[in-house]
Amino acid sequence: MRYIAFATDYDGTLATNGRVAEPTLAALESLKASGRKTLLVTGRHLGDLQAVFPQTNLFDRIVAENGAVLYDPTSREEKTLTEPPPEEFLAALRAAGVRFDVGRAIISSWTPAETAILDVIKKMALDYQVIFNKGAVMVLPSGINKATGLTRGLEDLLLSPHNAVAVGDAENDHSFLAASECGVAVANAVPALRARADIVTKASRGDGVIELIGQMLKDDLQDYDDRLKRSSVAIGMNEDADGGEIRLVPNRNSVLVAGASASGKSSAVAGMLEELAEKRSLVVNLMGVALRDRPAAFAALLPKILEVRAKTARPHWLVIDEAHHLIPLSWSPASSTIPQELGGTILITVHPEHVSPTALAFVDVVIATGESAGATLLAFANTTQIALPSDLPTVPETGEALIWFARKRNAPVLVKTRMAKSERRRHRRNYAQGELSAEQSFYFRGAAGKLNLRAQNLSTFLQLADGVDDETWIFHLKRGDYSSWFDRIIKDNDLAEAARMIERETVNDAAQGRTRFKEAVERRYTAPA
Repeated sequence: MRYIAFATDYDGTLATNGRVAEPTLAALESLKASGRKTLLVTGRHLGDLQAVFPQTNLFDRIVAENGAVLYDPTSREEKTLTEPPPEEFLAALRAAGVRFDVGRAIISSWTPAETAILDVIKKMALDYQVIFNKGAVMVLPSGINKATGLTRGLEDLLLSPHNAVAVGDAENDHSFLAASECGVAVANAVPALRARADIVTKASRGDGVIELIGQMLKDDLQDYDDRLKRSSVAIGMNEDADGGEIRLVPNRNSVLVAGASASGKSSAVAGMLEELAEKRSLVVNLMGVALRDRPAAFAALLPKILEVRAKTARPHWLVIDEAHHLIPLSWSPASSTIPQELGGTILITVHPEHVSPTALAFVDVVIATGESAGATLLAFANTTQIALPSDLPTVPETGEALIWFARKRNAPVLVKTRMAKSERRRHRRNYAQGELSAEQSFYFRGAAGKLNLRAQNLSTFLQLADGVDDETWIFHLKRGDYSSWFDRIIKDNDLAEAARMIERETVNDAAQGRTRFKEAVERRYTAPA
């Protein structure tokens, strides 16, 4: 479930002429029965709201006084989220002839009193703001509004704004809608709010709320996913003639990223992870246990993660690195522990053919890199029994990937993947101790080609470097083979540049060259444990 929190304004949205109709109340009850949390966010004073709306128990939290008061209808605990207005300020407003009411923190008046109010604020040099709600004028300390109140209410419920839908109708609802993942305006909303809303209902007031709740219960607003680009995650740019950005939908897409080491997989993932970290919470499962124990450890951990996610919609993304280790072919959890959908998941692997078919059944987006991209897509298609179109794009080069939205039955597209703003080295440990393919490994062969010593990682490279004869070492050094391998395969420009310098400066001193290479590698990569 993407939208687990529903937040609504009261007057002009939920209520008509201060009252909420029975069908609207019934819709709220249905929404709560779905397991979602509800918040009422209003400019009214709490006592005033309770007098006209006795059904406050339909809401898990109430934000009153335009963000200044937070109320729990169950415990009846009330919190004031800012300071009350100074008596000197109130006295000055009365002296200026302003008629107003005072709440815990809000000063409520009506147009055209704003002119006199602003004049008093200016003369007294106060840090206060004037907020409009159609004909109403609200005065609050700067920085207090419906958005800040909603945020505090969600925090109280251990929920995130990224999983909230907010609906309103007036000027004071702008910040409120902007703070939510999906902002909705009812049909009777002021034009400016309708213009900035992600969705505008066809119906007005309570009927518009009923319409919105119906869509949430039907498909969790999936029909509107394409509109919410501000909250989606960019993968890269389509390199076809039509162009356009390729994006993932939070809490919806389950992604498989597959490719050989040094195929560009890490770069593609780094770009995604950087944007995910900017927008929402991120859980990355690192290799913290012995290889043989990983499937069992993950099988025990996943139900706990999903239990938390069912209650809070977090973690928004579950990133499973080395998925072939954590979810091998033998992995088949009890059906009761796995939901029917597993969105917001990214599986990263060198060996997609070794990942459990149970896990692959949830995947709807495949990102394949390197020369084996086509084979990766075909293997996924065979496992999931989804027909793969025969006319695949060209083999992706460095910085590209084939991306297939498989469940939509769309053809794969060639995409220039999003580059991370800062360097990411997800494979430092892998390059130090893992195993590159035969084609990607370094080979000490010597001038006559009599040797065939394979270095499948940096650790083995350093070990072999210590053991080969000086002639063989110098042969490869003079050819620039070491720096070329670091550049093309390890894809570490800084290490490659350091290697080029060492190759130039130690051409006549094999021992010094070996020592400096070892120091350069160990400075940048995790030493063997």
